[in-house]
Order: sequence, then structure tokens, then C-alpha cells
Amino acid sequence: MTEAYKLLDAMIQKGIEPNIITYSALTDGYGLIGELDKAVELLSSCFQMVLNLVLFLIAYLSTYIVNMGGVVWLLYFSMR
Repeated sequence: MTEAYKLLDAMIQKGIEPNIITYSALTDGYGLIGELDKAVELLSSCFQMVLNLVLFLIAYLSTYIVNMGGVVWLLYFSMR
């Protein structure tokens, strides 16, 4: 698992963002060898990644809705 964690660090340093599959594999590996502290640490990192994605999508959609405000409201009220 030490090698796997080193690989994760190398990915991050090279600008390669780990995805959910990467975090899942590492978390599973740490769980299998009984290192639950490391597994929880990785889950926390994964949660932060998902949270950042959700916040980005909210900001993007909010900007889109503001820019399309007239059209969105027109469509909304025409469907009622």
C-alpha cells in the first residue's frame, strides 16, 4: 500500500487529478489490510473532491441561469 500511496502523490504532483475509482481502490486496499485511519483519510479526500465538483456546478448553473434569466422565467411561467 505504501507504493500505491506514493503513486497517488506522484499523480497529484504531476497535475493528474485522481478520480473516484482511484480513491475507491486505495480505500479498499487500506481496508483490507486493516489500516482504517488511512482509509478514512482517503474517503475524506474523495468527499472533498465531490464537494468541490458540486460547488462548481452550482456556481456554473447559477451564472447560466442569471445570464438566461429572461428566457428561463418565460419558460417557467409558460409551463404553469
